[in-house]
Amino acid sequence: MNKNFLLYMLIAIMTGIGMNAQQMVPFEDGNYAFKLRNDNYVYCSGFSTQGLSNSITNVSVPAVATYNGNKYYVKGIYDSAFEGTNISSVTLPTGVEFIGHNAFKDCTTLTVIRMMS
Repeated sequence: MNKNFLLYMLIAIMTGIGMNAQQMVPFEDGNYAFKLRNDNYVYCSGFSTQGLSNSITNVSVPAVATYNGNKYYVKGIYDSAFEGTNISSVTLPTGVEFIGHNAFKDCTTLTVIRMMS
């Protein structure tokens, strides 16, 4: 994996690259919550109600989320998605192009971030 890409991702995680204000439709699929943008891009916005009750510490964001029978590729992690949670590792799918402001802020037990290739 390209070292520059990893460095960019680390900087993006630490500083965030905020979302533009757009109409978003929130929905849940399995352990995760998502937001569907009006251009059909989907962003993981944290844990779903089910995910919170499962006390997940090893996050594996799915590459595809289903809403109303339609499948959408996950393109990013939304602002403050996992802020303050007790996660220890994160695996992001290949299609992730965006990590929002404070997506992993105050995740004091987070030690591993993996990008699928």
